[in-house]
Amino acid sequence: NLLGFTKQSISFPPDMPTVKPVTLDDLNEFASSRGGWLGDWSKLRFFHWVNPATTLTNWGDIKYTDLKALYEAALHHTTDIRSHGNSLASALGAAEAGSFLEPIKEIMESLRVEMPPERHECW
Repeated sequence: NLLGFTKQSISFPPDMPTVKPVTLDDLNEFASSRGGWLGDWSKLRFFHWVNPATTLTNWGDIKYTDLKALYEAALHHTTDIRSHGNSLASALGAAEAGSFLEPIKEIMESLRVEMPPERHECW
């Protein structure tokens, strides 16, 4: 059954490994624009753009523009991802004032929070 919520199943289930559930660091490693990012470039692995609590009518356009800029920066011929351990986050963290990556770093810095949000028990 699917996660214990339904009696549905698949006809030919794949041979799947056991998955060990763990808590993810959602403040630095797996952060989002809504949950808050504490700004540790060395730990950032994944960043998810989430609609803000109060969503502007043009937020989709802003998100698209920001993501396009990130992709262009990552793929630009002057961006040396390899020297930063194949991490765009590491390259952005090291970006200096006036560099090609600085405007992209500023986009990410604008999503940084000073303190983590208050946590509530969810189950």
